[in-house]
Amino acid sequence: RQWSDLEIEGLKAAASILGSAIERSNAHQALSTSETRWRSMVDNDPDEIIEFDLDGKVMFVNRLYSGFKSSDVIGANILDLIHPENRSEYVANMNKARETREAVHFTVKAVDPTGGVSWWSCRLRSEAREPGALVPVAVVEDPPAVPGEFRLELAGGRTVQVPASFDGPALRRLVAALEDGAC
Repeated sequence: RQWSDLEIEGLKAAASILGSAIERSNAHQALSTSETRWRSMVDNDPDEIIEFDLDGKVMFVNRLYSGFKSSDVIGANILDLIHPENRSEYVANMNKARETREAVHFTVKAVDPTGGVSWWSCRLRSEAREPGALVPVAVVEDPPAVPGEFRLELAGGRTVQVPASFDGPALRRLVAALEDGAC
């Protein structure tokens, strides 16, 4: 049997549609796998990862420090979480990360909802999400990576030196004990 030109064109069109559907399915599967991998890494990272828009509005955080509720953070301006005396430094580092597109490392005081102050060791970088748009992403280590000891300021202005070897749960227990007056 001889295929007509119309039948051949019809088969080519069907093959093209089928090929496009297979490509879309493969791309969807690859994206799903990538998203699952990313979510697993972010959810299991011991550090706090904060994503905010160019105006500083917090869009995403993978975990919350003790004392914070999601409503305290999501939608808030990142600068509201930074101690007033460190805000200009934080803005300067955000601008540097945007301009250089390299990670910037620094330590700042942070303020929790109860008025307590702690130190955050930050790695701040801008991530290209779409052409021309850089999304700032901050990674906050808990506790700050400072050799030896670091200073922790509690509500009411009380300051203590804490070994840098304290992990997050140990640090939270110490802060709770100090604030309760047990130490």
